[in-house]
Amino acid sequence: SHDMLASVSVLVLFVLSGYVSGLTNAQVFSKELVTNYLLKRCVRLMPIYYASIIITILITWGRLSWVEALGNSLFLQNFNSYFSLQISPIYGNTALWYLNYDVVYYVLFLGIWLWKPKSVITLTVCFSLSICGWYYQDSP
Repeated sequence: SHDMLASVSVLVLFVLSGYVSGLTNAQVFSKELVTNYLLKRCVRLMPIYYASIIITILITWGRLSWVEALGNSLFLQNFNSYFSLQISPIYGNTALWYLNYDVVYYVLFLGIWLWKPKSVITLTVCFSLSICGWYYQDSP
Protein backbone atom coordinates (compact mmCIF):
# COMPACT_ATOMS: atom_id res chain seq x y z
CA SER A 1 0.00 0.00 0.00
CA HIS A 2 0.96 3.65 -0.38
CA ASP A 3 1.33 4.21 3.39
CA MET A 4 3.66 1.24 3.75
CA LEU A 5 5.82 2.41 0.84
CA ALA A 6 5.98 5.90 2.32
CA SER A 7 7.02 4.50 5.73
CA VAL A 8 9.73 2.32 4.20
CA SER A 9 10.99 5.27 2.15
CA VAL A 10 11.32 7.40 5.29
CA LEU A 11 13.21 4.59 7.04
CA VAL A 12 15.61 4.29 4.10
CA LEU A 13 16.12 8.06 4.22
CA PHE A 14 16.94 7.87 7.94
CA VAL A 15 19.46 5.07 7.40
CA LEU A 16 21.18 6.98 4.59
CA SER A 17 21.13 10.19 6.62
CA GLY A 18 22.67 8.40 9.60
CA TYR A 19 25.38 6.87 7.43
CA VAL A 20 26.25 10.23 5.86
CA SER A 21 26.20 11.95 9.28
CA GLY A 22 28.63 9.36 10.58
CA LEU A 23 30.96 9.87 7.63
CA THR A 24 30.87 13.65 7.76
CA ASN A 25 31.36 13.78 11.54
CA ALA A 26 34.14 11.24 11.95
CA GLN A 27 36.44 13.68 13.77
CA VAL A 28 36.92 13.49 17.52
CA PHE A 29 33.94 14.96 19.41
CA SER A 30 34.64 18.55 20.51
CA LYS A 31 32.64 21.59 21.55
CA GLU A 32 33.63 23.42 18.36
CA LEU A 33 32.58 20.55 16.08
CA VAL A 34 29.29 20.05 17.96
CA THR A 35 28.51 23.76 17.64
CA ASN A 36 29.26 23.57 13.90
CA TYR A 37 27.12 20.40 13.55
CA LEU A 38 24.13 21.99 15.33
CA LEU A 39 24.51 25.28 13.46
CA LYS A 40 24.49 23.49 10.10
CA ARG A 41 21.37 21.53 11.11
CA CYS A 42 19.59 24.70 12.25
CA VAL A 43 20.48 26.60 9.07
CA ARG A 44 19.28 23.67 6.97
CA LEU A 45 16.03 23.12 8.83
CA MET A 46 14.80 26.18 10.71
CA PRO A 47 14.19 28.87 8.05
CA ILE A 48 11.98 26.77 5.79
CA TYR A 49 10.37 25.03 8.76
CA TYR A 50 9.30 28.23 10.50
CA ALA A 51 8.20 29.80 7.21
CA SER A 52 6.02 26.73 6.66
CA ILE A 53 4.66 26.88 10.23
CA ILE A 54 3.79 30.58 9.97
CA ILE A 55 2.08 30.19 6.59
CA THR A 56 0.14 27.15 7.81
CA ILE A 57 -0.94 28.92 11.02
CA LEU A 58 -2.16 31.91 9.00
CA ILE A 59 -4.10 29.69 6.62
CA THR A 60 -5.66 27.57 9.37
CA TRP A 61 -6.31 30.47 11.77
CA GLY A 62 -9.35 29.73 13.91
CA ARG A 63 -9.16 25.96 13.39
CA LEU A 64 -5.87 25.58 15.23
CA SER A 65 -5.39 25.34 18.98
CA TRP A 66 -2.52 27.15 20.66
CA VAL A 67 -1.26 23.73 21.89
CA GLU A 68 -0.97 22.52 18.29
CA ALA A 69 0.72 25.74 17.17
CA LEU A 70 3.20 25.73 20.05
CA GLY A 71 3.81 21.97 19.83
CA ASN A 72 4.52 22.15 16.12
CA SER A 73 6.78 25.17 16.66
CA LEU A 74 8.83 23.10 19.14
CA PHE A 75 9.04 20.01 16.87
CA LEU A 76 6.77 17.96 19.15
CA GLN A 77 4.25 17.05 16.47
CA ASN A 78 3.68 13.37 15.77
CA PHE A 79 0.89 10.99 14.89
CA ASN A 80 1.87 8.85 17.87
CA SER A 81 1.90 9.91 21.49
CA TYR A 82 4.95 10.41 23.67
CA PHE A 83 4.08 9.21 27.15
CA SER A 84 0.40 10.14 26.72
CA LEU A 85 1.21 13.47 25.03
CA GLN A 86 0.08 13.73 21.44
CA ILE A 87 0.39 16.82 19.32
CA SER A 88 -0.78 16.25 15.77
CA PRO A 89 0.90 17.93 12.84
CA ILE A 90 -0.96 21.08 11.85
CA TYR A 91 -3.99 20.25 9.73
CA GLY A 92 -3.17 20.83 6.10
CA ASN A 93 0.56 20.35 6.63
CA THR A 94 0.81 16.78 7.88
CA ALA A 95 4.22 16.35 6.25
CA LEU A 96 5.58 18.13 9.34
CA TRP A 97 5.41 14.80 11.26
CA TYR A 98 8.76 13.80 9.78
CA LEU A 99 10.65 16.77 11.22
CA ASN A 100 9.94 15.68 14.78
CA TYR A 101 11.93 12.52 14.10
CA ASP A 102 14.61 14.52 12.33
CA VAL A 103 15.24 16.67 15.40
CA VAL A 104 15.18 13.65 17.74
CA TYR A 105 17.73 11.98 15.45
CA TYR A 106 20.02 15.03 15.50
CA VAL A 107 20.07 14.99 19.30
CA LEU A 108 20.58 11.22 19.55
CA PHE A 109 23.42 11.40 17.04
CA LEU A 110 25.33 13.66 19.44
CA GLY A 111 25.34 10.84 22.02
CA ILE A 112 26.49 8.29 19.47
CA TRP A 113 29.22 10.65 18.28
CA LEU A 114 30.37 11.34 21.84
CA TRP A 115 30.37 7.78 23.20
CA LYS A 116 31.01 5.88 19.93
CA PRO A 117 29.28 2.70 21.11
CA LYS A 118 29.93 -0.51 19.21
CA SER A 119 27.47 -1.12 16.38
CA VAL A 120 26.02 -4.21 18.06
CA ILE A 121 25.20 -2.18 21.19
CA THR A 122 23.59 0.63 19.17
CA LEU A 123 21.54 -1.85 17.12
CA THR A 124 20.47 -3.78 20.24
CA VAL A 125 19.34 -0.60 21.99
CA CYS A 126 17.48 0.61 18.86
CA PHE A 127 15.81 -2.77 18.38
CA SER A 128 14.82 -2.95 22.06
CA LEU A 129 13.36 0.56 22.03
CA SER A 130 11.46 -0.25 18.83
CA ILE A 131 9.92 -3.34 20.40
CA CYS A 132 9.01 -1.40 23.57
CA GLY A 133 7.48 1.37 21.45
CA TRP A 134 5.49 -1.13 19.45
CA TYR A 135 3.97 -2.63 22.59
CA TYR A 136 3.48 0.74 24.27
CA GLN A 137 1.66 2.09 21.21
CA ASP A 138 -0.94 -0.67 21.41
CA SER A 139 -1.57 -0.31 25.15
CA PRO A 140 -4.54 1.77 26.38
